[in-house]
Amino acid sequence: MFRIRTACTVGFVFVCACTEPDQPIADLQTSSDPADTTTGSSMDDDGDGIPDDAEGNGDADSDGLPNVLDTDADGDGVGDGAEGQGDEDSDGVPDFLDPWGIPVDTDPGEGLSGSRCSPVIPCQSLLTCWNGVCVGEGALRFSLSWTVETDFDLHVRTPSGEELFFAHRTGDGGELDVDDCVGDICANPGEVHVENVYFPLSALPGSYQYWVYNWGCTTEGTYALAVFEQGEPQETQEGFLPATTVDTDSSMTCGISDEFIFAYGI
Repeated sequence: MFRIRTACTVGFVFVCACTEPDQPIADLQTSSDPADTTTGSSMDDDGDGIPDDAEGNGDADSDGLPNVLDTDADGDGVGDGAEGQGDEDSDGVPDFLDPWGIPVDTDPGEGLSGSRCSPVIPCQSLLTCWNGVCVGEGALRFSLSWTVETDFDLHVRTPSGEELFFAHRTGDGGELDVDDCVGDICANPGEVHVENVYFPLSALPGSYQYWVYNWGCTTEGTYALAVFEQGEPQETQEGFLPATTVDTDSSMTCGISDEFIFAYGI
């Protein structure tokens, strides 16, 4: 709500500036000017006649608006434009909220599992935006992310022994709903890649085993794993997967992570 009110204030000041371009600074420094609520300080870093404490310490991005009236997503008193946020695609959304340069009126996949998301491109109900990708959320969730252009695969074994992965996507109430890369072909090249196994309604109590294979075999890289209960983070794991052949008890013979254990509901 704060950001919306700030945006409206900026719009109001802009209109006033356009209708009275020659209005002198002295006229703006009246008790009715919301930007001139001085508390007695005489410091005026930008030399505009308005004390710094009345305008959030100057006009850092030199856009004619005091910092306090600039859009300021992180609330530090410096407008977003002064902090390198920018707006590369000129859609009115700062780049940090619009990392793929997608205008807000562009359909990014309707917020479905596996589609890209951001604070201004939301996911559909019962999904959450994780590392820029919509993933299923529920009672229990295991999420994998990595950045190299190759196929890392998440495996989750339930307490009953059911193993969920790309070739066996559902079981024990769980589902692998996002599989970002197949071989060296990824849905979002150059972005964070994601795989996700979640249990939307309930999950069996007991010990869950989870791990990562480097199925692509062509590129080594780091990975991050996270476990969530009802959307709340419980534990994280990080590691490195080589692209060399290793001996396993399955058909997958490239880099493999440690096998992690998460105790759920016990």
